[in-house]
Amino acid sequence: MTPHSERLEQQADRTRTQLSATLEELRARMTPGQVIDSVLEYAKEGSTAEFLNNLGREIRQNPLPLVLISIGIAWLIVASTRSTQRITAGTASSAGQKKADATTAASAESVRTQQWRRERSGRVSDVTSGAADCTRDPGDAVADRVPEATSNPAGTAAAPVTAPGGTSGREEFRGESHE
Repeated sequence: MTPHSERLEQQADRTRTQLSATLEELRARMTPGQVIDSVLEYAKEGSTAEFLNNLGREIRQNPLPLVLISIGIAWLIVASTRSTQRITAGTASSAGQKKADATTAASAESVRTQQWRRERSGRVSDVTSGAADCTRDPGDAVADRVPEATSNPAGTAAAPVTAPGGTSGREEFRGESHE
């Protein structure tokens, strides 16, 4: 290192030491009691003291403005507290009403869903029973759709519809023979 940089380091160390000592002294002097004493001493002297003396004299000579101001502040505090209570109660009431509305809507939807399910179940049951009837009596299904005697263009009666083997589908399916 150069002699110039060593000199600067020594000077910085001395400055740090002095600053540290000053801070310790300030900390020792600045106790809470001493701070309060300093503020009171400042309030007793100077413009602050003059202001406080004039204010005290005006209040003693004419107390009505102070009384009215105090009543107004008290009224503001009470009204604020009551409106806060009303807002809180209103919010709680509103939340309770919304919960009741949601419960009612959910119940109504549940009832509608159950009705829909019953209707669909009935329709499915009708369709499946109709399909089962068709599979049980294929001859009836054919007989319902095709009349036994239809006219042909020549005016002669057509032969009845029969299943393979010469029997009607109804007798063959049921295992009965009516011929």
